[in-house]
Amino acid sequence: MCNTFIKIVCVIILILTFLINALGHLFGLGDLVPSRPCPFEPTSEVTETTTEFVTEPVTEPATEPATTAPTTVPTTLPTTVPTTAPTTITTTTTTATTATTTTRPTTTTTRPTTTESGPFLTEASEVSLKIFGGDGDDVFRGAAALPTGGYVACGTSTSSNGNFASRVNSSWKLPFSFIVKYGKTGNVSWIKTIGSTSGGVTLEDITVLSDGSIAAVGYTEANEYAANADSKGSTDALIIRLAADGSSMTTQSFGGTGTDIFKCVEATSTGIAIGGKTDSRDGDFDGLPGSSAILMNLASDGSVIWKRYLSGNKGGTFNGISVDESGNVFAACVTASVNGDFAAFEELSGGYIDTVVIKYNNAGNYQWDFVISTSGRDEFTAVAADGKGGCVIGGNYELINTVSADGTLDGIHNCGGIDALVFRLDSHGDKVWTRILSGFDDDFITDIVKVGGGFAVTGYTASSNREFEGIGNSGGYDGFVCFMSKAGSTVKTFSQAGSADDIASCAAASADGEVLVLGRTKSSDGSFLNKNTYKQLTGYASRYKTACA
Repeated sequence: MCNTFIKIVCVIILILTFLINALGHLFGLGDLVPSRPCPFEPTSEVTETTTEFVTEPVTEPATEPATTAPTTVPTTLPTTVPTTAPTTITTTTTTATTATTTTRPTTTTTRPTTTESGPFLTEASEVSLKIFGGDGDDVFRGAAALPTGGYVACGTSTSSNGNFASRVNSSWKLPFSFIVKYGKTGNVSWIKTIGSTSGGVTLEDITVLSDGSIAAVGYTEANEYAANADSKGSTDALIIRLAADGSSMTTQSFGGTGTDIFKCVEATSTGIAIGGKTDSRDGDFDGLPGSSAILMNLASDGSVIWKRYLSGNKGGTFNGISVDESGNVFAACVTASVNGDFAAFEELSGGYIDTVVIKYNNAGNYQWDFVISTSGRDEFTAVAADGKGGCVIGGNYELINTVSADGTLDGIHNCGGIDALVFRLDSHGDKVWTRILSGFDDDFITDIVKVGGGFAVTGYTASSNREFEGIGNSGGYDGFVCFMSKAGSTVKTFSQAGSADDIASCAAASADGEVLVLGRTKSSDGSFLNKNTYKQLTGYASRYKTACA
């Protein structure tokens, strides 16, 4: 009898509980939560001194403004959108005459949670901001720290005065390129200009080798830099090498009858790793099926150690690269292809632009990949090795014909317009954390560098709210650098901003915790008041100090 009575009471309690929950949802009583959780913090708590794993935000209901910022980048920089690409991961070495195919693993391995101790980045402060250039368009594109202190940077210009007075041949085709060295205090030590009367020269990225020498990469149409007879008159991929003091320039080119471009470079223990694209099927790229993303590892003397290609009907470009202390290469490939070599990445949507991040070991062997693909545009070209066998990736995505992120970004809240995201991957390619770095308008990430205890993320934004509420917006696009801890939490964000368009393009970090952020601006007020006297697209260099605890 007693047991029967207890059962009846339990049933009544269950029925009452159900009715209360139903009424709560009907009248909104079950939704007493903040309408917009803090985008910098994960939905589950992170303790920086213990674990770096952070839960991604899943839903974030919000009402977005009706207006959005322009979706075009406010510069005249030449940009290359991939036009072709592959189905298997094809790898070619200098010792083999046939390509080998790497098969993606299909099994999933359960791995333990990674724990990382300190120190963690805790402070950042601005030191100085200086203008660089003349009365033309001056654009920084790449930067690297020197082992003895200071930095080198490369870019393009159309100026003939200012920093380029008496350094430019008036007969050069535009743009010409430059390499500049900054001393420890941020002052210019020397400038090297590279130009030609037969074609423009564009340097995209720069690195410093272990012996202190400098290598910059890009492309040119100049005949004197032609790689071979096949490539003369077309665009060739170009390497410029300088001694540590800026002297003894040597050049090396790769090309065929198509367009060949180097986009990124990073020093290795034996030379340099380079990423880019080619449309050639002859010359240095003889045997390729068509437009391909190219990744090359060169010795210090310029000889090829290994080469890797990814080809497909809509092309591909290795736009970002980073190398860790063990020689692992992390390369970001942007593509619209889903066939050829790219068919191996089944997550690719083939809608617009997608990104595949691939880890190779120092011998060029495939380790893992991480695909970022939605039905819209997904361009993630900022890559930084984390020193733990993994990497941090940054970029931006845009929703097209959909109201929420799908594909591999399913569940990530879109703040409005073009959104910027940062991922951290561990040594196995598994996601550690995700950070939204966006407001209601368009936001872009251009570079990521590793600093003591964290990372520095550069970009530009039209937003003045959410993640950028603390710095606001001065007009147009504002350049920014966001300092993040190893666990992905924001330490501090700085802007380089005026009433016109300002873009932080790239960064470099020194061993003593200093970061140099380089960009371009059209502003003559705000951060650039009494600095940008030319009021053109002028370069700028901004220094920051960081501290750990």
